[in-house]
Amino acid sequence: MESWDVFTNNVFICLQTTLSFILIQLYSQQLTMLIPNLVIIMQFFLSIEYSYSFKRFKHNRLTYYKAPDSVSFRSEKNHTWCDIYVAGRIITIETPTSVVNVSDIVNWKVVNLDENQLVFVYKNKPQILINQKTIENMTYSGKLSGSIIAFGDNEALHVPTIFNPNLTEPVPKWNYIELLYFDDKKKSVSAIQSLPMLKDDWKFIKEWKMMDYIHFDDKLYLLIKRSIWNEKTKNVTQEISIIRLCLDKGSELISTAIEIRYNRPEFQTNQITGAIFICLPFFKPVKILLLITKEASNKSLIHTRYFFNDFVSLFDETGQECASGANNYTLMRYHIRSEVRSCQKTTYKNCSSNKNIVPSVELNFAQILDYHLIFGADTKGASLPQIEYDYTPYFNQTHFCHQRSGIIQTCFKIHK
Repeated sequence: MESWDVFTNNVFICLQTTLSFILIQLYSQQLTMLIPNLVIIMQFFLSIEYSYSFKRFKHNRLTYYKAPDSVSFRSEKNHTWCDIYVAGRIITIETPTSVVNVSDIVNWKVVNLDENQLVFVYKNKPQILINQKTIENMTYSGKLSGSIIAFGDNEALHVPTIFNPNLTEPVPKWNYIELLYFDDKKKSVSAIQSLPMLKDDWKFIKEWKMMDYIHFDDKLYLLIKRSIWNEKTKNVTQEISIIRLCLDKGSELISTAIEIRYNRPEFQTNQITGAIFICLPFFKPVKILLLITKEASNKSLIHTRYFFNDFVSLFDETGQECASGANNYTLMRYHIRSEVRSCQKTTYKNCSSNKNIVPSVELNFAQILDYHLIFGADTKGASLPQIEYDYTPYFNQTHFCHQRSGIIQTCFKIHK
């Protein structure tokens, strides 16, 4: 792994420095100074925190802020070869039609790029394609039930989908977010780090589902829809949570989590059926907004745009205010349990873990506007660009290609 390479490189530097120092001390015959100074040097090197960052996702004008599908074909008619994308890298392999149907492979979530040991998740089952000839299952003590975001190097973030309308105790216990390692040698999956549920969180969480995510710079933002039961008021609150994780912290990224959350009256009277990020990169700084679809009691759909003021800064502000013990700032675990408690006063440092696990605050949207979707034919074919590419500020229209059915990508034209 990358972390081991970094560690060994620094150890080598440490040994080189130590050896040079010993030779200098011996040459100058200052043996009495050798041992205490040698101890200081070793303490210095051992105090360095050896960590690594996940690779940045590949950004281009078609996939500026979303990772493209893991498996794709360059032609709708020729499926002999397929492209495999994982965290900024692409390989091309001969489609293993002897062991998998073309209609299935496009739904693989691939987590590494080893052609001979290709690890993927399909229908919530971790599997491995060996030498492009056989497929075997991998063992995992937990349960895959939601979204997978591949980081490469056999690591991926898993955000389980929790649906617990009757508030029953789950087996096994949930993790709200978990970083998984897919060992292609042992054919097993294990959790490296997780944000676990507390002992009886199942009494409060009716639903937890990642609806979408974006990534830019070295940050990853998860868009979560959740429903929380309040035992005191006997009410269920449906809300939107956005959790920021710092990719440059590598395997420690979950410990950097900060959330901002939104609770609107229309979220309580309608069921949220869809929520996505929209990123408009031609604005400086980049403008981020949410497009949320809600289903009314009469089954009609309502599409609404929700805007932020300076989206990126909201998370560090939340971390800082939480660390200062400010009012209305709390921790996610307190909020889920409807406990009125403040954060612990401490020193805040950007993207570092501290005593306040997942600082949380409820905010208001800067602006709310309706959106009217016109479902049009896919006139440009499967290569139709993603939402931010066709957006023009002059005509205020774009195309939305967020979901795909099978091989063909279905796109919708969106007008103001």
